[in-house]
Amino acid sequence: KVEYAPLPAVFDASEAMRPDAPKVHDSASNIGRHLSYNRGDINGGFSQADLIFEETFRTHRVSPAAIEPVCCIAQFESSGMGQIWAGVSDIFGLRRLVSVYLGVPENNIRVFQPVLGGCFGGKNVATRGSMCCIAALLSRIVGKPVKIVNSWQEEMFAGRLRLAMDIR
Repeated sequence: KVEYAPLPAVFDASEAMRPDAPKVHDSASNIGRHLSYNRGDINGGFSQADLIFEETFRTHRVSPAAIEPVCCIAQFESSGMGQIWAGVSDIFGLRRLVSVYLGVPENNIRVFQPVLGGCFGGKNVATRGSMCCIAALLSRIVGKPVKIVNSWQEEMFAGRLRLAMDIR
């Protein structure tokens, strides 16, 4: 028997950042990280400008949609020695992640990077690392190479999309 309790929800990032918005976690704010870039004397530039144009631009979620499918091949022995072939842009980050995940030293793991097409943010360790860790663990268990390939439908459903943004 399951009992459900509806929780308040916010579906817009700007609304979620308001102080009175329902909290995602028990922290004081829903803002996980704030980035701000400033260069030069903006107030001086504004004072000399004939016209100042300010606007907020909104983007939607997008997929990097690389040409090749999201995939990896892992071959690991029960001793922890192994190798991974994956289309990632950070082979050392992937090696570090798999090392932690499998509990083996980094120098037991070799990562091979095939020729990459465009990256567009979709081939970093955050997007492909979990798939490689799963393939490595399964390979170590069965003692044979394991290949995982996402279909485009699987990638759109479960892959990492670039989040929507409000840019002012």
